[in-house]
Amino acid sequence: MGFDVGNSTMDIQILDAARHDECLEAAVERMKAKAVEDGRNGVLVTRHAPGRYTVEVSAEVPFGFTYEASV
Repeated sequence: MGFDVGNSTMDIQILDAARHDECLEAAVERMKAKAVEDGRNGVLVTRHAPGRYTVEVSAEVPFGFTYEASV
């Protein structure tokens, strides 16, 4: 799994299918912690391709929620 961590965004590539859910959940938990620090926004998980995601704190998501999207 690769992480590219910005201030409130993580681009991840998960190569190990057996650990897919574990890796994605770890990224979501990290961004949830950032969202709590922010106190205004929730977390958006966007699937770009199999195993490739962006997880970010987003003003499009209400505080306390996690939304999923695919592009």
